[in-house]
Amino acid sequence: MSLREFDAIERRFAAQVRIAVILVLLSGLAMLWQYDMWDRFADARFWWMHLMVFVWLLFALLLFVLEPLLLHRVIARRAALAPQATRTLMLWFHRVMLVLSLLAVGAAVGGAHGML
Repeated sequence: MSLREFDAIERRFAAQVRIAVILVLLSGLAMLWQYDMWDRFADARFWWMHLMVFVWLLFALLLFVLEPLLLHRVIARRAALAPQATRTLMLWFHRVMLVLSLLAVGAAVGGAHGML
């Protein structure tokens, strides 16, 4: 897969991802409010809640700030010089974000069920 194909696929999902990130924020805030769980952020036993917030903030920063203002131009410039290396870097970046997301989900499920 070329970097151009990778970019085309990623662009098709960009709006869906942005909507999903907003829905995650709204549903998380709704659960915090409905079950009055704000105090858990002051308790180290609920470290997995901090991890979920961290991963969400990372995604939000990347999607809503860095990508439109900076990353798209930087990646395009880098791809013009080294397309294969840029594609490999982008794939690894997506893998790291996937692993962080899965870690946060797994920790949240485990933590919510008293396993952590």
